Amino acid sequence: MAFQIIRHAFRMVFGNLREALKVSVGPYLILSVIVVLAVGMISETGGMFDNGTPMGGAEPMQPTAALIILALIPVVLFTVAWVAVAWHRFILLEEYPGLLPQLAGRPIWAYVGRSILYGFIIALASLPLIFLTMGLAMPLMMAGSGVAAVFVSVLITGFMTYVWLRIAIALPSIAIGQPISMGDSWHATKGMSGTIFGVAFLLMGINGVATVLIAEISAVLPLVGFVLDIAVRWTVLMLGVSILTTLYGHLIEGRDLPI
Repeated sequence: MAFQIIRHAFRMVFGNLREALKVSVGPYLILSVIVVLAVGMISETGGMFDNGTPMGGAEPMQPTAALIILALIPVVLFTVAWVAVAWHRFILLEEYPGLLPQLAGRPIWAYVGRSILYGFIIALASLPLIFLTMGLAMPLMMAGSGVAAVFVSVLITGFMTYVWLRIAIALPSIAIGQPISMGDSWHATKGMSGTIFGVAFLLMGINGVATVLIAEISAVLPLVGFVLDIAVRWTVLMLGVSILTTLYGHLIEGRDLPI
């Protein structure tokens, strides 16, 4: 079933490619302009780092540059939430986007706030696993074992992705104005925990293979690698939002799962 959910998410995105581009291209173009302007402002203030190098060799960041970078964080989060809310609403409410997804009356900041809260909770929940796996794998990692490092990374990332998928199906509910709690989301996904576990590790596999391929291509053809990297990041974002939408539609709204 995990594979079918992933396949359905791909079909959801690429079967509605025009709408997927409409909900995402405009917001990300706006974000790109803001980032370029921010980089220009940092350059005008003398760059990102101070000229002086303190003891230890680390270059301190310019205060102005640090403030600009901090100011970009909510802008990036807002942009991602803008895209996600528009996509949830298109799939669940058949609300077709214009050249730019609608902003007025959309719970984008609420989506951002809930996402940050969930991320914080997942980080706290992962701490025991991080300490345990690092403690067990550290001797092997210190001996130069790359396998141990990969194992720790896969285990921790897989766990965090799994928990995210279990609690974050509450996010589509916020997008369509019918919010449910994190507890409701966790309870609703209980019967599909095994499937969601499989989805989490399939997503990791897809992302991992794509990352390795892009790194290999970028080493030979940097421009092609850059374009592919953007395309993969976009696909992963839309895929993740589509999976949450699929799970919400099935578990909360009672829609049939794809087979």
